[in-house]
Amino acid sequence: MKISHEEQLQNEAEVFRKLFVDAAGDHSRGEILSEVEKLDRRHYSWIREEAAKLCNRRVEQIDALVNFHPPIAQSSNGERTKEQKAKSTAATVPAAERQRIAKVAPPQKPISLCVWRDVIAKNFPSLLGSAEICLSVEAQLLLNDVTNPFALALVDVPASGKTITLNFFDGPPELTYTTDCFTAASFVSHATNVRREERPSVDLLPRIRYRTVIVRELGSIFGAKDDELIKSLGILTRVLDGEGLETDSGVHGRRGYTGDYLFNLLAGTTPIQPRSSRSWATSAADCSFSHCIRQTRATTNWSP
Repeated sequence: MKISHEEQLQNEAEVFRKLFVDAAGDHSRGEILSEVEKLDRRHYSWIREEAAKLCNRRVEQIDALVNFHPPIAQSSNGERTKEQKAKSTAATVPAAERQRIAKVAPPQKPISLCVWRDVIAKNFPSLLGSAEICLSVEAQLLLNDVTNPFALALVDVPASGKTITLNFFDGPPELTYTTDCFTAASFVSHATNVRREERPSVDLLPRIRYRTVIVRELGSIFGAKDDELIKSLGILTRVLDGEGLETDSGVHGRRGYTGDYLFNLLAGTTPIQPRSSRSWATSAADCSFSHCIRQTRATTNWSP
């Protein structure tokens, strides 16, 4: 009996999915994400749902991590929603044309800082301190004398309010860039499964220029192996200088960006393991870790 080409692909996909699930059983989430990022588009499309389940993430989050672009959902009349159009437009504005002080539409109901504080204090009293700190980080982009990126990570146990606090600042796409997880390699991509003309559009660095990046989970970095962690911290250290990033590979040669690439970073993470703490402390990455979700509102700067 002759097997059609489609049936052969389905069989290959089924075998590949089984092998992937079996191989990923004894590995951490960071290791799984690192391996998934190395797959080409066809093989990734076969295991994207399994990878999301193993990493306890939505499929869309894994798609964003590996720069996989499925068809855009449309409304019943075949048109994209206003929110999708706004995010798409903001994400595709060339970095050279983006202004440091973005122009956004005024809110329908402007509120003062005092009212903003009162609303949070009434509904989330334990999160007010951390929310004020995050607001000060985002406001740094309004200061002309600020030339270096600032990174702040909220550290606490799961279900302590980190994600809720970060969601307060998931606002207009002209001001913020939100992701659930990312890898340091995504700043300047050397992926072999992306065409030459599409590479600038998948690089993370130009998309976050003059924005506040909100990362709800840093586990994809801190959960990696020691050698991958040191490599990621080296890239992150350079990016946090605010002068761009240039990298070389045997596939694409030199790729990168130079100039004023200012941005701020707000992130959340569970308590960091000692081995990750030592690697971070010995690196030159300038990042503040704030333990301010619960009653202990002490802020520790781990910069060497």
